[in-house]
Amino acid sequence: MKRIMGSEPGRDEAQEERRSIAALRRACVLMLLLVAVFAVLSSAISRYTIARHDRLSETVLRHTLQFVQADRIALAISRMVESDDAERREFFRNEAAARIDRLRAALDEDTRKPAGTGPLAILPEIGAAPAALWEGLRTRLASFLYLANRTVSGIDGPTAPNPAELRRLVSEEILPALIRDSERAHLQESRDLHAAERLGYLVGGPLILLILAIFVFRLRPLSATADRQFVRQRDLLRRLQYSLQHDPLTGLPNRACLSEHLERLWAEPRPEGERLAVCHLDLSRFKAINDNHGHAIGDTVLRRVADILRSETRKGDFIARIGGDEFVVVIPRIRGEVEAVSMLDRIVSRIGEPFRIGGITVRIGARVGIATSQQGEDNAEALLIGAELATMQAKRSGEPRSFFSEEMRVQEITRNRLREQLVTAVDTAQIVPHFQPQIDLRDSRIVGFEALARWNHPEHGLIGPGRFLDLAEEAGVIDRVGRRIFRQSLDALQRWRAAGYDVPTIGINVSGREIRDPRFIDWLKFEVELRGLEPSSVVIELLETILVESEDDVLIAHLRTLSDHGFRIDLDDFGTGHASLSNLLRMKIDRIKIDRSFITGIERMARQRRLTSTMISMARSLEIEVLAEGVESPQEIATVRELGCHLVQGYAVARPMDASRVLDWLAARDQSDVDALSA
Repeated sequence: MKRIMGSEPGRDEAQEERRSIAALRRACVLMLLLVAVFAVLSSAISRYTIARHDRLSETVLRHTLQFVQADRIALAISRMVESDDAERREFFRNEAAARIDRLRAALDEDTRKPAGTGPLAILPEIGAAPAALWEGLRTRLASFLYLANRTVSGIDGPTAPNPAELRRLVSEEILPALIRDSERAHLQESRDLHAAERLGYLVGGPLILLILAIFVFRLRPLSATADRQFVRQRDLLRRLQYSLQHDPLTGLPNRACLSEHLERLWAEPRPEGERLAVCHLDLSRFKAINDNHGHAIGDTVLRRVADILRSETRKGDFIARIGGDEFVVVIPRIRGEVEAVSMLDRIVSRIGEPFRIGGITVRIGARVGIATSQQGEDNAEALLIGAELATMQAKRSGEPRSFFSEEMRVQEITRNRLREQLVTAVDTAQIVPHFQPQIDLRDSRIVGFEALARWNHPEHGLIGPGRFLDLAEEAGVIDRVGRRIFRQSLDALQRWRAAGYDVPTIGINVSGREIRDPRFIDWLKFEVELRGLEPSSVVIELLETILVESEDDVLIAHLRTLSDHGFRIDLDDFGTGHASLSNLLRMKIDRIKIDRSFITGIERMARQRRLTSTMISMARSLEIEVLAEGVESPQEIATVRELGCHLVQGYAVARPMDASRVLDWLAARDQSDVDALSA
């Protein structure tokens, strides 16, 4: 007790300790030969058992690494099968094949190693090796290699599994078996070690009482070391299992852990009226943050979102991160949609609040899709898919949240078919521009045409851009669609002018991605000069929402370069994105196009007239032209004229038409002017 309290031991205690040591020494000297024999025997037993324990730890680690290698093989096969690009499929095929060869070589090396032998092998309690454990694990890995090799080699047949089955084989069979059996084997080895210790006591008999001080000082540290090794190995396996089921950035469970949790919840009985709800959350504008500010800022944003989800969800709710900017909240029991909506609205509101990271103001948004267990889903995985479909619907509609319905599944099947057909449509010239004229109300003069993308589908007829441009983005052909519309529009302008018609400009919609492409400006200049056109005859139409979502310097710098080269810049759908006035000046905007939502019914709604008048006055003060979109009636034309807007576009002037019909429309317009003069 005095040592624990920090004081020095007393004189009597020191003398007693010295007497004990002297007595022990005398006893050891008297039985030196017996002690030596016993020490050698006990040392051999302990060292042999510890060596075997070390070999067991080495074997467990080697098989753990073999499991990790098998998991990487399954991942490479999954990416090979899912990839649409032949070059990437070949890359992942080669990677999987190389890993298969390395894993097979490791298994062959294990097979060639001789079984352990030793002087104590005759003692079943101590010398029995866990051969069945390693043989069973090698059998599992060999089966996995056989199936993986068939998949990589392209061998079809009933024995060729899909990549998901391969990965499930590794995740659900090999690792749990390794953890369970290795823990059992380590426990057995620890028992063997203690058995060796007990055997030493029995062999020594009465002598062990005399030399206990020396013997314990030798054997106990070895036993403690073995126990520590077992604990470290167990902790290592537990950390490995944790890392396989959790996201390292946010600490949230990953998709694999989510699937297991959903399956358990799905199997649990629920009281009448209660439902299981899965909420899929997808961040908005997150890619722009990574592109503009770097992945370190993006990682901080993801951790902040994870903290918001933890603070706003209830005890018992399950949160997971399943992708780059995708999160899932599982609510085990809800009785009505209002209960989930209230919580999700708080989450979306907090995520949408601007915040600063390292001197940078960051603003993101979120869309949420919700699916519940009483909507006819067959299993938990289908429930998660339904929530993801609802999120996609929310993103397309612009709503903060959406509830899954069976119609969404039908729509997604249709979208998938259209996405597949779109690749062929680009190659077969089914994507064509239609043109809508823009006129000046003061003298009925044509000021230009806007090119609008259309898909001339062989089954569904003419499809508008709202139904296929996002599909083109998903299919990776959006750039090809944009280039095709550009070329056809420039060709049409060249033909109209060659026919003798004065068409000042052609307006073409450009995505923010195209503007940011450093090669786009040179390509556009080349195409314009190739046709003998001047840059001022081409109007680059950019959605206001693109500017609001990014506000990055690269986009603005490229727009200024286009303006310096002579191209005109229009800001389309003005009023829907709330772009800042400073950016209007920085981008050198030539004209704003007031969105049709402000024009429709403007003659009846005083508030719309005031808003539109304010936008027109603001543009005039900045020396920016104004065009009203979506003018569909004489009353709307008269109202926008009274407000001071003289440039219009809409059905009241003409509907969008293909290039050949534009020539007919221009000819009919000239003839009407001639008839009016003759009269």
